[in-house]
Amino acid sequence: MKLDKNLLLWYFTSQLMNKEIVFSDVDYYNFSKACKLVPDMKEANQIFFMNNQPKRLINKNTLFTSYKSLLGPCYIHPQYVNPKKIEYNITKIINDLQLSKQNITPQEKLQKIIDYIGFLG
Repeated sequence: MKLDKNLLLWYFTSQLMNKEIVFSDVDYYNFSKACKLVPDMKEANQIFFMNNQPKRLINKNTLFTSYKSLLGPCYIHPQYVNPKKIEYNITKIINDLQLSKQNITPQEKLQKIIDYIGFLG
């Protein structure tokens, strides 16, 4: 599947929401850069990363909310999770795995992130 920058936003967010993984707008930006795509953050912020706007995947009961501190990133998280208490950082994982240097598809890069988080428990 070939991804453009708009489809990448939906792929990234839906895959992580399906696994109930907390992520932020900064993580999406860095993932896009690792995939060698320039994200349209203005559009992404308007259509997805809006503070306190609930989100739900089709056929999934988990309600996701967004939380943005005054100067920090906007976190998307399951309603029952406090984003300040998560034990992983997707941007750090992207850097640790050096995903920008790997010549693999965005789907494979995202799967590596998901597997890494699963490994962390």
